[in-house]
Amino acid sequence: ASIGHDDAVLNIHPWSLAIQENQDIIIEVIERMKGRPNVEFVTLGDFYFNIDPTLRLALGAWKYFKENTESSTGLVYPNVLINDDYTYKHPKAAIWDIASSLLGIASAEKLGIISLKEGIHRITRILDFLQTC
Repeated sequence: ASIGHDDAVLNIHPWSLAIQENQDIIIEVIERMKGRPNVEFVTLGDFYFNIDPTLRLALGAWKYFKENTESSTGLVYPNVLINDDYTYKHPKAAIWDIASSLLGIASAEKLGIISLKEGIHRITRILDFLQTC
């Protein structure tokens, strides 16, 4: 965190939480800060969304992933054709489409768009499907 600026970020390194005394101090400070004027706790995803407009593009891409994931395989449909009368989701995927699905999931997790648990679930579903091919 920096003093004297409008916005500040408190970055707590994960390895510092390995020491119980550090955990206690951090929890105490956070509890004391809750509810104070001009103090807001946000998720990492919300933080990035507010400071990086390109994250909006990533959220748009993730919306495509969510809406076009094939439920039994976990793969994202590589081609979706939409017109006024129907939506067609092309059911075949090439190796690069599979790689795009995996990379998109990993990227969404790294950006804080989805949780690690959801990312692992989605990737595991794809890998389980690939073992049946």
